[in-house]
Amino acid sequence: MTKSKGGPSTIKKRLEQQVALLRRELETAKTDQSDICRKYATTVRKQAGGAREGKESLMLKQRMKMLEKENHEKDQYIAELEEQIEKMPAQYENRMMELWKKATLAEKELNKVYQNMRSIKDEVKEVDQLRDSVAVLKARVERRDLIIAHYEARNSNSIKVVQDLNKPEARHRKSHTSSHASRQIVLPSKRHNTPEPTDVPAESETKPLGSLLMERYKKLQNLRPPKHELRSVDFTCLTAALRMKGNQANRYDLH
Repeated sequence: MTKSKGGPSTIKKRLEQQVALLRRELETAKTDQSDICRKYATTVRKQAGGAREGKESLMLKQRMKMLEKENHEKDQYIAELEEQIEKMPAQYENRMMELWKKATLAEKELNKVYQNMRSIKDEVKEVDQLRDSVAVLKARVERRDLIIAHYEARNSNSIKVVQDLNKPEARHRKSHTSSHASRQIVLPSKRHNTPEPTDVPAESETKPLGSLLMERYKKLQNLRPPKHELRSVDFTCLTAALRMKGNQANRYDLH
């Protein structure tokens, strides 16, 4: 792992270099201060008998005070830098710990956001699937209703035709029964001389014509072909019903 240019080790190294440079400057300044102090002492001894200090001694005195002040300030600055260098590792560690905690919290929040986004995406997908399923079911229900209405209309028309055919057949059956009874009453003498007939009536004579037609129509309905042949089969059923109606009427006329 490479160290960054603005890392703590780099900063610490720069501060240490600056402290070393200041110490060298401070040593040079202290050397100058010592030289000035010796010159000032020599000058003062030479002027020991005079009433006033000479110009040279005053200049040396001012120079000495200025160097003393500068050296004191440099000492304080160097001490502050050294203290900062000592505290830097601990400060850097604390700072890094705070940054790590903040980064951890940010990562947790980011994971929560990602989870919420995934759940929202799944919910949206589920809603879309349900919407598609509802649309398919609605289409199927509408198609079923149309088919049911279509078959009900066809069956109602067919049943109505059969019922209309049943009405004259019932009247014809009733008149045929009354005429047959009158013939039996008119010929009472033959009842004693000849035995009664034991012929068993056929199924077509015992059942009403309407019932037969309805049974045959139901059988034909059970044998209904596919949709594309429904129209021809319905006409076939009606034709068969009309044909049976005509045959039955002819049979009653023969009797």
